[in-house]
Amino acid sequence: MMTRQWEAAQRGMLSTWTVFDHPRDFPAAFVARRFESGKGTPEPVPTDDIIVAHELEPLHECLARSGLTPLARMEGDQPQIVEVWL
Repeated sequence: MMTRQWEAAQRGMLSTWTVFDHPRDFPAAFVARRFESGKGTPEPVPTDDIIVAHELEPLHECLARSGLTPLARMEGDQPQIVEVWL
């Protein structure tokens, strides 16, 4: 997980992890999906990096152990977004 994030940083990209509550592609789980932004990208771009868990707490533990910090969801976020970590 951190290797891909480090590689993105070396390319000048910012990685964020968005946690989703049972998204359409994983209707029975919570999913953390890594996005990249920077270098003129107007919107964060999803990557193939995901973490899937049936409970929210294991995702929190994994992201926190990686040194990431959670940000609360914003008012305009899609309803299935729980939070974003950076």
